[in-house]
Amino acid sequence: MSDYHLLGLGNSSSVIRKVEVQRWGNELLFNCLYEPYNSRQPYQLIFSNTLDIRWNVHDTDRLEVPMVDFVGLIIGEENHKKPAIVTTEVFEISVLYESLSVRTASEFKQVIYHSPKTAQPE
Repeated sequence: MSDYHLLGLGNSSSVIRKVEVQRWGNELLFNCLYEPYNSRQPYQLIFSNTLDIRWNVHDTDRLEVPMVDFVGLIIGEENHKKPAIVTTEVFEISVLYESLSVRTASEFKQVIYHSPKTAQPE
């Protein structure tokens, strides 16, 4: 999970329990669990002010499972510059968003990612 570490959840694995589209598609919520110290803890990924959501199901044999493994995350760029991509073993979602936040039981924080800048010639 290339950008997963930017969420501040440590190295523990995650599963996604539910995906919610709210505010007529302007907000996308992922209800997840991560496992620090072998105990499952809930958290939410919240993409706000979304302009485009694309959903691709690639394993139709597993549509009834209650949770799916969180396989990959590319944060993209906020302010609608580059879409984030959330990949699971069943589906992949691409979302163009303004801001991304993480809500755990103890905190609510905005995830800010600054893409690496290419060196400017002198």
